[in-house]
Amino acid sequence: DLIVVSTNKRKKFKMYSTYPAIKRDIALLLKKKYKNSDVENRIFKAGGDLLKSVKLFDYYSGDDIPSDSISLAYSLTFQANDRTLNDKEVESYMDKIMALLKKDYKIIQR
Repeated sequence: DLIVVSTNKRKKFKMYSTYPAIKRDIALLLKKKYKNSDVENRIFKAGGDLLKSVKLFDYYSGDDIPSDSISLAYSLTFQANDRTLNDKEVESYMDKIMALLKKDYKIIQR
């Protein structure tokens, strides 16, 4: 039998920014015991309201990587709704992100 469920959820419109985004990539070496989702959540925590997206684009384990570790690379997108961001602002957030990841996961930036 076919059962159809209606959710009747309203979709909310979210205003998009007309200001340009700034992208930064980071590559990290960390222990295999850590989950990608946990690392992404920590990045968002440190990235503040200006960090709009975090996307894992590379996972590597093998040659040149210790057997208990992995290399993860992320693309981060920063954007403000009310102004154009400058490099100094974004670098400040990147420093906070790296400091938190080093503290929580003992990562090595690659």
